[in-house]
Amino acid sequence: MATILIWPLLLVLTVSADSQDLLDAIENTARIKTDGNQTMFAKLETGKYVRVINDDWPDGAIEGVSIFEMDGIARSISVYPVCTSGEWSYGTENYYDKKGRFIGYVEIKNHFNSNCVEGSLHRTKTFIKRGSRLTLVKETITDEEGKDMSRAACNDPYDFRPVIIKDARKYRRRIEKE
Repeated sequence: MATILIWPLLLVLTVSADSQDLLDAIENTARIKTDGNQTMFAKLETGKYVRVINDDWPDGAIEGVSIFEMDGIARSISVYPVCTSGEWSYGTENYYDKKGRFIGYVEIKNHFNSNCVEGSLHRTKTFIKRGSRLTLVKETITDEEGKDMSRAACNDPYDFRPVIIKDARKYRRRIEKE
């Protein structure tokens, strides 16, 4: 068992061996993304999804979707809303095991206006699936240089909801139809 201390929440999470395996699977999949097959989609203001080829993004894109597959099975689906002002970036990276089963997600948020650092603040939360529940197992808050800011009283002016995709095949079929 591993114990993770999350300072801003003053909460100690105990990660069992099977949960640690899922956390390792998420981190390993994140590392191997470059070895898989990537398909990109852009969501337009109309709600329609179009495939992005050769990084040629259409005008009016409000969201980017990246699907990484290995051996024909989705291992990661990332969803990132588009921020034209540059004040924030936010994304949800969903992860799947070798059989395509949802194992968890990582929520990534970078933003200015935190009132605790000069530049941008970087927040990452990792959740794993335990039965029918999602459990927070890791959280980091750093400045641009990677300095730990978890004990600082940082403002978070942006309220985003993660895009959790438990069924990768169904999601892909839906966006390919639109």
